[in-house]
Amino acid sequence: MKQAMVVGILLSVIVTLGTVESDLERLIEMYESGDWGYEELELDIGSVLSVDRTDRRYVTTSDDAGYPVVEKLERFGGNFELLYTRHQESEQHYLDMQINPSFSLDKSNIEKDDHYIFFENYYGYGFFEEYLRNYTGSIEINKIYRKYTSGDRFFSLAFDGGFDISGVKKRTNISYQEYDNAEINVPITLNLGGGTGRMRDVTNVVRAWRLAERLQEQNGTQLTDEQILTLARYLDRQPAYSAAFDWKNNAGDYHFWQDALSAIGLEQLNYDEFLYISQEAREGTILRRQQGLLIDFGVIGDLHLNTQEYDPEAYIVIGNDYYETNSIDQFSIAGGIFFSIESAKNTSSSEQKRVTVLAQVLMGKTTTRYDLDDYADELKYTDGTTTFSLEPGIEYLNQVSDRFGVTLSASALMLTQTTTSEMDDNDSNTSDHMLLGLDVGCQGTYFLGPVTMLVLDAGYNRLEYFNSDMEADSNKARDNWLISLQLTFRPLARMF
Repeated sequence: MKQAMVVGILLSVIVTLGTVESDLERLIEMYESGDWGYEELELDIGSVLSVDRTDRRYVTTSDDAGYPVVEKLERFGGNFELLYTRHQESEQHYLDMQINPSFSLDKSNIEKDDHYIFFENYYGYGFFEEYLRNYTGSIEINKIYRKYTSGDRFFSLAFDGGFDISGVKKRTNISYQEYDNAEINVPITLNLGGGTGRMRDVTNVVRAWRLAERLQEQNGTQLTDEQILTLARYLDRQPAYSAAFDWKNNAGDYHFWQDALSAIGLEQLNYDEFLYISQEAREGTILRRQQGLLIDFGVIGDLHLNTQEYDPEAYIVIGNDYYETNSIDQFSIAGGIFFSIESAKNTSSSEQKRVTVLAQVLMGKTTTRYDLDDYADELKYTDGTTTFSLEPGIEYLNQVSDRFGVTLSASALMLTQTTTSEMDDNDSNTSDHMLLGLDVGCQGTYFLGPVTMLVLDAGYNRLEYFNSDMEADSNKARDNWLISLQLTFRPLARMF
């Protein structure tokens, strides 16, 4: 019920967001940046603390309330990642691409109370604890391309794919022997569609507006709309000045501001006034801003490969039977349709509000193969799935000062799935599943300098899972609290 209330609130925000246009929004509508783009290289080094609590309710019939079983996971680790971003906009094209290699190490501790333990030669209920050391290496590639054909109508292509390999060394309170698990994941998603609308990067319009506010505060000078737009266009080209002049003595900044202020008729500013109004541009970097309304729909294809290796063998439960396996291979393929809405508005120089809704209907098939140790050569079964999902979300950004910004976000998930499982012996079983999710987060960004940031993230996530079979583990609720701190460097940030 909580998730349903959140969905209702999010949908109502979509209807009412931005009914009053601010002066800044009017100026953004007037802004024409032409053919431009930027690229950034970001290096993140940080640490993460995560706590999970899962409540499982074992039931035997629909009238049985069951009894709870609690599982708790604590994780602490560090991560290192690179993020390359390339963004281009024009009247005919839109491109946004990210390449993100990363590596992480962490230690985890899992505790399970009143848990039915099937581990090696131990059977029965009791307290079970696992101690894990995990590593993960991955690379993700995301690309969105829109080709505009007439006005704001477009065709779209989106690719989301990657590769990750992870390993786990673990031991338990029952057996102190170390166990090695390895896993490889290859997820690929491709969207083909079309729609209407634009989502524009308006960061430099907001920067120019903030500089105009600073100037008015300093000496009472009020810039006209055309002067602010001219300044925004110069800010588009600012990195070219840094590349052309010696950055050690700030020659690029000097020539840039000399040309920009001359273009808007303010070459008479004294040196102190010049330093004051340019402080935001030289010492701080505001969070990136977007504005627009985008409606996109089309077809979606999804492919997922997963391989898990166990040394020694792992104990698994399939139906009412227990097996030992050396490896599990899984192949999933799905196709369907999607519909998305995204709206972003900058109601002032310090505030941005964003609303998103994504709905998908997918039909797919998953084949799982178990390499068994003692019972047979292998065991294979196939799941046919029909899935509907709805994900609304909201985001609020506040640039509190030139150096500090806060982003608040909330999203919900409603997912229903019908699964038909078929084993090797052609026995089949159909079950219905439901997943309800709620996610809230807060991110604070402090700019230590033009290329260095300190980012603090805190979040809470809750997932509730229901299974119509009403068998063991059929109903679960998981709560996750997360906090992370990372230092971010941007050695490359240029516009073209």
